[in-house]
Amino acid sequence: MTQGSPADLVVQKLRSLIMEKAKQAPSGSPEHYRLQEMLELSDDALFDTLYSSVEPNPDRVGCPPRDALRALAMRTRPLSDPLWDHVMECAPCRIDVREMGRGRAVTPQRSPTRSLTLAAAAVLVLGIGLAAWMLTRGAIVPTAITGDLRAYAVMRSDRPQSGEPAFDLPPRLVRLTLVLPNGSEPGPYDIEVRSAGGRALATASGSATLQDFVTRLESQVDLRSAPRGPSQLAIRRTGEDWQLFPIRIQ
Repeated sequence: MTQGSPADLVVQKLRSLIMEKAKQAPSGSPEHYRLQEMLELSDDALFDTLYSSVEPNPDRVGCPPRDALRALAMRTRPLSDPLWDHVMECAPCRIDVREMGRGRAVTPQRSPTRSLTLAAAAVLVLGIGLAAWMLTRGAIVPTAITGDLRAYAVMRSDRPQSGEPAFDLPPRLVRLTLVLPNGSEPGPYDIEVRSAGGRALATASGSATLQDFVTRLESQVDLRSAPRGPSQLAIRRTGEDWQLFPIRIQ
């Protein structure tokens, strides 16, 4: 980023906001760790990270009219406006607001210099405003779930194991810890959450570790678009056969 540019000023302000937030977070807490990680990012990566935690909405469900989005971009609506909640959870609207704030002025301009000044101000205000909103709201925090599969045998087969669901998973971003069946080997693993019919709903990977004769596998799985109901958890040590376990999304 060019020194002194609107984007550069935004990032400087973001870092100040993050440092203030980090000082308020308990030392050693997940929030403190997350904020410290953000401070170590490059300027471009930091800027993109703050805008990346949004939900896809390709059908533009519930989106406000463009005039309302333009008002947000030009800050003629306050940060307390409930439309900000929609923008921060809707990728198309977030992109529209960001682009409107980057390149448009509120009123016709009399000179290129004034046009550039107002456009730069719009970028600065939008960037700082959205960042402050996100830091106050907090980034999307994965839901921690532990699933114990030790009641199941190690089966080198893609046939599903019978019985009641091993555990339930919410339709959210999940930090999943799996206690694997006895005899499972450590190493890299592939994970799939599948529909009852076998269609992949989400994929992930992770590395299993062995400690005190227990093999644990940790990964992050995005189930925000997964339908509720009976499902299957498919896991395999990379290069080996899949094992299927009954689960439920609810």
